[in-house]
Amino acid sequence: MKRKLPVPIVLLAVIAALAGFFAWRSREFRLIAVLPSADGLRVGDPVASSHGMLIGDVVRMRISGRRILVELRVSDRDVELRRSDSVRVRALGGNRNALEVITGDPAAPRLGRGDTLYFAPLTPPARLHAENHDIGRTVVDRVGPDEIAAALGGVSRTSAGVVFPDSYDEHAQYVFNRRSTPSAVEQHDQWDDILIVQAGRGAVRYGGPWRNATMRYQGERRGGSLDDPTTVQLGPGDVVRIPAGEPHRILPEGDTPLTYLVVKVRINRRSQPSGAGER
Repeated sequence: MKRKLPVPIVLLAVIAALAGFFAWRSREFRLIAVLPSADGLRVGDPVASSHGMLIGDVVRMRISGRRILVELRVSDRDVELRRSDSVRVRALGGNRNALEVITGDPAAPRLGRGDTLYFAPLTPPARLHAENHDIGRTVVDRVGPDEIAAALGGVSRTSAGVVFPDSYDEHAQYVFNRRSTPSAVEQHDQWDDILIVQAGRGAVRYGGPWRNATMRYQGERRGGSLDDPTTVQLGPGDVVRIPAGEPHRILPEGDTPLTYLVVKVRINRRSQPSGAGER
């Protein structure tokens, strides 16, 4: 006749099993990846680091507006993911794909449960000019101080500034700003912003998860708020470049308006992060 285990021993065994299960579960967490398209990615496909190590799998996928939200299950025993990291779909061969994590700044804060990874657009081969830019055959742009002063003279002192006509070859735009209040959060898919500060002090805040963004028109998003952004201080003489696709806002500080010229340079990107900044 089989002996029955005492009830306390059975309870201890169940408790030990549950403790082991929850300890195992605590060593993995779930993230959300935002993609412009699925590109053949499916539930069950692996998640790989940029070194080729498998660190998790795709648990769920759904469509949200113009983007794909992908829920990932990642083991924190294998890799430390950072807020500067990004993702893209990579072919493995044999009709299989993986979601590849592209490593960013190793000093950025670690990602936690429920955090978001955004799409990393493919980088085209380096070139100084876009394919339709004839080197040496275009007119040099000039926006002089006399033109800026004349334009500003026609607007009120509370105006945010003046937008000048596009460049002759449509590869640049010029915006002269005199800002006394913070800007909304904004993102430009097609334009790098180069800020040249002339007077006043302030800051650029950029990056981090972006909540409640709205599409103004194709390639341009506005509004909402940035969670845990990075801050760069601005002062006279500073030159700051904000890459295309980076959500950001400008905040003046003090009683003097922050005065700066924005040179917007059209980029040549083969793949756009459409909707990557929206949540």
